[in-house]
Amino acid sequence: MPPSSVALETFQRTLKIYLATPPHCANLAAVAAVCAALAVLGCEVALPAAAPEEAAGVEDELLITACDLDALLMADYVVTMPGAERQWEATMAPAYGVPVMSLAKFADLAPTLTR
Repeated sequence: MPPSSVALETFQRTLKIYLATPPHCANLAAVAAVCAALAVLGCEVALPAAAPEEAAGVEDELLITACDLDALLMADYVVTMPGAERQWEATMAPAYGVPVMSLAKFADLAPTLTR
């Protein structure tokens, strides 16, 4: 391997993806499959936090939203599953400089994205 290739590989890092899921997504198998596919592409995936069933109310929801926002701000891209295009993560991310794209578009572009 030429020295320039070694140097480039040294500086590559894992892409951080915030995966926006459809509201009240009941298809956990689909989410798991998408996460696995993104991992195969070399991505680190963050998912929206889910409120525990024993959530006490507004304070818990605010904490969950703050955690989601932290994960979104650390992401390189927000990737939307079908049905999640209008989730708050997808609409707010551009305001923070985080690009948003559909899962299909990301799958097409993933090999060419800068890490």
